[in-house]
Amino acid sequence: MADSMIGGTPNITWQITGRSKYYIRYAGVSGIHEAVPHTFPSTLYIYGYKFDFSNYGLSYLDSQVTNSRTYGDVTIPYPSQHVQNFDELKFDCLGALTSAKVPANDGAHKLAYWNGDFLHPGHPVSCGTTPAFRARAGLRLG
Repeated sequence: MADSMIGGTPNITWQITGRSKYYIRYAGVSGIHEAVPHTFPSTLYIYGYKFDFSNYGLSYLDSQVTNSRTYGDVTIPYPSQHVQNFDELKFDCLGALTSAKVPANDGAHKLAYWNGDFLHPGHPVSCGTTPAFRARAGLRLG
């Protein structure tokens, strides 16, 4: 079993795969951190947003995330009222969200209040990692 803190949400428990391994070196922790399919919580509320996960996996080198196999979507509430898909969601060593990619096949989203389409420009989704940002966490597209 593994126990994680993501986006300030503590005690997220799930089962780790047999290929999950960790090495502690002077430069930091390196290894693979991966959930057995369907054991990572499918829905979490992070920074007040509803996140749905279809897969959770990360690789670390010197305590830095180098690759992510974390996929899913986040529900953006009214006035936007749409679901934004993401690939390769990354976290810092304290569990704060740092970045994600918008899938290439993610089409336009209808924004409820404005009754208009939103087409993501293809830039990575970014999240701040400073202590000040964590205190008022949010998401930025583009």
